[in-house]
Amino acid sequence: MTVQTMTTDRASNRPVVTIKLASTSDELLQCYALRAAVFMGEQQCPYWEEFDGNDYSASHLVLYVDGEPAASMRVRWFSGFAKLERAIILKR
Repeated sequence: MTVQTMTTDRASNRPVVTIKLASTSDELLQCYALRAAVFMGEQQCPYWEEFDGNDYSASHLVLYVDGEPAASMRVRWFSGFAKLERAIILKR
């Protein structure tokens, strides 16, 4: 599934928001870059705390605003529940 280039809704002048499951290496890297910008850049979290090795066994969601990555979240799956982690939204 590919995300097409998005534009603002001309009738209402509101941005177009799209959420998708990161399914390519590029989309996964977008999630990592967003997390690094927010957690490491804005909140001064150390790298080893933010990137804890659980990313390879999780699903990642990425949110786009007008086609640009703006937010992400990691979902880890367990036998009877899912744990939502590392949810971020860019300040801008």
